[in-house]
Amino acid sequence: MASTILPDDVAAIAVDELTPPASGYGTGVRTRFHLTLTDGRRRRVCVDVYGNGGGTPYVTRAGQRAYLSAAVEAMAYDGAAGYMSDERARELAAMWQSPGAVGRELATLASTGEATADLADDIRATMAGVDPFTVDYFQLAALLGYALSR
Repeated sequence: MASTILPDDVAAIAVDELTPPASGYGTGVRTRFHLTLTDGRRRRVCVDVYGNGGGTPYVTRAGQRAYLSAAVEAMAYDGAAGYMSDERARELAAMWQSPGAVGRELATLASTGEATADLADDIRATMAGVDPFTVDYFQLAALLGYALSR
């Protein structure tokens, strides 16, 4: 049975800028994204491509496909792939900053532009209080991708 990769499962995101993604059709077409999961292993994201559309991206974990949730896709494609500018990251951080325990690292990013080592943890804590079926959640997921790719 296939499992799903959620934002809490991802420790880091890397975009392979040197090796272009595979082209063509078929099963297991490699993308330029790599996820390091909480088990410490780095895995390449693949997708099955039939026709002009792709399927759901996945990684192989324990010999089985583990599909990326929509939030993890947002983390990779919108946050880590360079589509999110530093300015946009600061704007999103400003929306979620707080002087309390949760939101402090977001405040640092909003005010200084510095992505601190604890930024990803702060974003995850913020995401815990947001409905996962909202635009806010996906914006935070993209910001998490931004933080994990720094």
